Amino acid sequence: MVASGFKTSIAAALLNLVFRAQAFTTPTGPIKVELTTTAPSASANGTAVTGGSYADQTLTIASNTSSASISNSSTVSFTGMPATTTVGANIKDSVPTYLAFGNFASSITTLAGDTISFAAGAIAASITNAT
Repeated sequence: MVASGFKTSIAAALLNLVFRAQAFTTPTGPIKVELTTTAPSASANGTAVTGGSYADQTLTIASNTSSASISNSSTVSFTGMPATTTVGANIKDSVPTYLAFGNFASSITTLAGDTISFAAGAIAASITNAT
């Protein structure tokens, strides 16, 4: 993914938690990956893929992290895709509260019935300190 980050509401909530000791509402599981046909951003969700037997997929994270990044611990596969072009993805909880987004370096075009898969470690989130 190229452009990516936390949704503005999540970034604001984390900053308020760390610097103002305000309560943070923990996301409600399971955490899901939603593919999009238009680019998501910090303030917009993009247009979710629909059709075929497409369904958002659960994002499995194996354990806590001691670093500033975390990633999926198993393959995430979207089967039964419709004929579409996918350009990005959102990470959301079951409410749904949108947590993060990412746009692909290259779009993915599928025919009806195709599968899109992301290997373990391919979906990652990190917090980077400016230097």
